[in-house]
Amino acid sequence: VKGFQLNDKLHTNILAHTSFSRMTMDNNHDGFTDMPVFMNLNLRNKWNYLSESGFRFQAMLQASSYENQAGQIDHSHHTSHTGSDYIINQNHKSLQAQFKTGWELNSEKESSFAILYKFNYATQGGDIVSRIINNNQVYASISPIYYTNLSGENSKIKLGLQSLYNNEHERIGSLHFNKKEFVNGAFGEWTGKRENMTVILGFRGDYHNELGFFASPRAT
Repeated sequence: VKGFQLNDKLHTNILAHTSFSRMTMDNNHDGFTDMPVFMNLNLRNKWNYLSESGFRFQAMLQASSYENQAGQIDHSHHTSHTGSDYIINQNHKSLQAQFKTGWELNSEKESSFAILYKFNYATQGGDIVSRIINNNQVYASISPIYYTNLSGENSKIKLGLQSLYNNEHERIGSLHFNKKEFVNGAFGEWTGKRENMTVILGFRGDYHNELGFFASPRAT
């Protein structure tokens, strides 16, 4: 982890992680590895900007890669019914990005307005013996949110909208699966406090391109 204070308003940090196992083990001598050999890499970068006027910008970028191999290590026996060695290879890669822009509207009422952006692209490849794996996903969403106090700390309200797009393609051998979603929704949430009791009432409505409209009430 490494952080940088670029100036009074802007700072960033970089986080990196890796784990791996390259040793093949077969303690019970059955010709199959006891645990997969793998390589895992992760890199994340965060940014935070806060101006004197109350404008805030936050960003997070992350890239990850994971590869592993499992299955048969003794190729002289234990073959599959197809005659091939029973070996499983998998690799997963993803790229994520999240952004938030926010404005302070009224400091006394703690009123604020923010827009959240999310993006994710992921791929999964490999094979299980002779079955090819080829999957990918693209996800994106945007959500503006308004928040304010109605009467001090005892009554707060949050209102927002959300639009999301999700596109998935999956292939495992001869099996194919595709899904494309568009969802637009709106939500509201009220929080009330009195002495030692807190009440939260919320309602959300969404329209899905295949499922149509559905409502999600909430009370706690």
